[in-house]
Amino acid sequence: MAAPAHIARENGKKGGRPKGSVSEATRVGMLLKEKLALRVEKEYGPMLDAIVDKCKKGDVAAWKDVLDRLAGKATEHIDVKTDGQPIQVINYSDICASPSTFHQKK
Repeated sequence: MAAPAHIARENGKKGGRPKGSVSEATRVGMLLKEKLALRVEKEYGPMLDAIVDKCKKGDVAAWKDVLDRLAGKATEHIDVKTDGQPIQVINYSDICASPSTFHQKK
């Protein structure tokens, strides 16, 4: 339901959701996250034991997950090239030093 026409928001627009309000889906998600956090807090000992046991048995994925959580994930470097050549970077400030230069280069 939109706000009355005479009421404007801080940004000058009328209607819409008021700042700071939360949708029902977000509210439910926050509630579920809170309940899960409480349950994990109560039962984290056996869960940690299970993860450590998996690591001891040679589960590489479990070990990788533990290291990622403790030390942070490794940064992936992506080398982007086109047919083995570096991508050409265009500096528009060199091309368009002034508006008249822009119209001449077209």
